[in-house]
Amino acid sequence: MMTGDRDQGSPFNEVQTPLLCMGVSQVSMSSNKVDISSSKEVAIADIAVVISSCDKYSDLWKPFFTLFFRYWSDCPFHVYLIANHLRYADPRVTIINTGDDHDWSSSFRKAIRNIPTRYLIMLLDDYFLFAEVNTDKVIEYAQYVMAKNAAFLQLYSIILHAEPSDNHPEIGPRGKGSLYRISTQPAIWDKQAVDMLLQDGESIWEFETKGTVRSNSLDMPFLGLKLGVKSPIPVYNATYRGKLVQSAIRLCKRENVPIDLNARTRRTILEEAYYYVFYNRWGEFYLRHASTIGSVKRLISRQRV
Repeated sequence: MMTGDRDQGSPFNEVQTPLLCMGVSQVSMSSNKVDISSSKEVAIADIAVVISSCDKYSDLWKPFFTLFFRYWSDCPFHVYLIANHLRYADPRVTIINTGDDHDWSSSFRKAIRNIPTRYLIMLLDDYFLFAEVNTDKVIEYAQYVMAKNAAFLQLYSIILHAEPSDNHPEIGPRGKGSLYRISTQPAIWDKQAVDMLLQDGESIWEFETKGTVRSNSLDMPFLGLKLGVKSPIPVYNATYRGKLVQSAIRLCKRENVPIDLNARTRRTILEEAYYYVFYNRWGEFYLRHASTIGSVKRLISRQRV
């Protein structure tokens, strides 16, 4: 993974011919509803949790996994951590070492091709759990993804939520042309679909933006949670552009979770205020014009030099 990918910061990462999955029955469209007949055991067996990381972010692994297993103590899925060369000493975690830094997309592709399951629950290493994971809901959503033969289900409805649909009370489509139709927010992915959307040489930000465009040519449903639906995997985004955010520091302090405060700088009060205004309050406007905003910020920075 190219470490610079993460330090530059994605404008969205502030909290990414199809085959039917073996063992999943055909979808019944009677009464405009989807009949989910995939068993719970089949769903669990064909899903893995993958945490995308790199050695430069190894200081986050201890707090991440402490909170992960505290708030997802009944996680039934195999857990994988992507790293360059370093190891993480926990028998509950399988390390996939991808070697020296290249770019995020090629490293992520290399890693997931070593995971045997068809479906992935994708998390980043700075997504700190702060409340109990609703495992039953995660499995329910995964069964729906399998039954619909969907490529992607975003597990957060903040800002970018799904379109209305009668097929499921909590899940809806994210149609072609949707803003950030894919993202690296917590999500359930069909591994074959994400492999097709990855482009070697791209950063994590480019995967979200350019991959969204490429998703329009993929003949599979892309899904999201409807407006107001609570995510079954509640997380704080612990860093932004490589800097620790105050909410994550407060979370670790409250939970008595060790975190190395000397490993990276902290986001300033001004940066915290900027994020609150442009993302929390004007989120959709910010995402629609993120490229322009970034260009203006870079121009201002050059003029100050």
